[in-house]
Amino acid sequence: MDELEKKEKKPATKKAATKKEESSATTAANSAVKAAKAAADAAKAAAEAAAAAMAAASDLENAAMAEVAKPKTTRAKKIMDAEDKPVKEKTAAKPKTSAKEKVPAKEKVPAKPKVVKEKPVLTKEEAAENAKKTTTTTKVKAVAKEKAAPKAVPISTAIGVKKPAAKKSAVKKAEEAPKAEEIKVEKSIEIKAEPIIAPKPVSTPAQKIVPAPVVDKKPAAASPADLSKYPANRLKTRYSKEIIPALLKDNNYKNVMQVPRLEKIILNMRMGDIKDNAKSIQSAVKELESIAGQKAILTKAKKSVANFKLRENQPVGAKVTLRGNRMYEFYDKLVSIALPRMRDFRGVSAKSFDGRGNYAMGIKEQIVFPEISYELVEKVRGFDIIIVTTANSDEEAKTLLTKMGMPFKN
Repeated sequence: MDELEKKEKKPATKKAATKKEESSATTAANSAVKAAKAAADAAKAAAEAAAAAMAAASDLENAAMAEVAKPKTTRAKKIMDAEDKPVKEKTAAKPKTSAKEKVPAKEKVPAKPKVVKEKPVLTKEEAAENAKKTTTTTKVKAVAKEKAAPKAVPISTAIGVKKPAAKKSAVKKAEEAPKAEEIKVEKSIEIKAEPIIAPKPVSTPAQKIVPAPVVDKKPAAASPADLSKYPANRLKTRYSKEIIPALLKDNNYKNVMQVPRLEKIILNMRMGDIKDNAKSIQSAVKELESIAGQKAILTKAKKSVANFKLRENQPVGAKVTLRGNRMYEFYDKLVSIALPRMRDFRGVSAKSFDGRGNYAMGIKEQIVFPEISYELVEKVRGFDIIIVTTANSDEEAKTLLTKMGMPFKN
């Protein structure tokens, strides 16, 4: 019995499960349909709102276009009406005054009676005398005006056209009548002009005109007396007085211009420590300028070399070119002071000529020159000296330099 009951219960439970599944499916389908309907309603409402917004926008555009299309006269009329309204209201607010309330007019003041002065009664003789006086005065004024301003010639008379004679007026006839009396009055008015005598020039003795001294604006050249204050270069005077005649005898020169002479001296200082200390170039340039007595020029690198940490146009050294008196002064100082102060100095090499009469030498220490003080020196540096001459060969250049005091080795 228990087994049968169990078998009957199993199909019943299956049916109940299937019913539950069907009912859940139907409810889910119904909810989905409801959601779809709600979404459709919302879409319709959104479409209607959009249509309404579009219609409102079109209405606003039409209204704006209509206002723009309206003639300006209507706007002007509105403005005028708006301005006239307060004026009309003000006029309407004023109370009307009656005829009775009007302010009485001011009483007119009676005018004073004019006092008429009675003219004295003149006799015929007095009237005639007054008429004569008036005519004479007018005539005198007219004559004075004619004398003061010249009459302008009319164009018709200048061309040669004759005008018809004008009719004489009654006034002119009345003026022409008493001619005799007018002539008498003119004579009495005329003033005798006395001739103005100019003062005679006083004769003075003729004065001699001395011309001003002509002053030259150019500064006067220095006289020999002024130049005598400054000492002459001893090497230059020695070269002109002693060396030139000696070279003429030894080399049998026919002309003085064939004798070799110093042309220029170049001092060149190179600085390898500039890449480590950039400020060292300033002290080196000052030392070179004090030795040469002339401003130095910076020499720059032509190429950039990476191994030497060198860039193009980077200052590498300094140089000075000496000519004239400064050249002779430097050569004299070099030969007589600087070279003897060098340590273990035994003379200069005679093999440093270039084959064209030019000589080059080097100095290891700048302390040798008297212008440099040892205490102020940052670093001991040397520089090159190149002596350029006009000699055609090395032998001529050597004889010139030896006669000028250069100590060559034996």
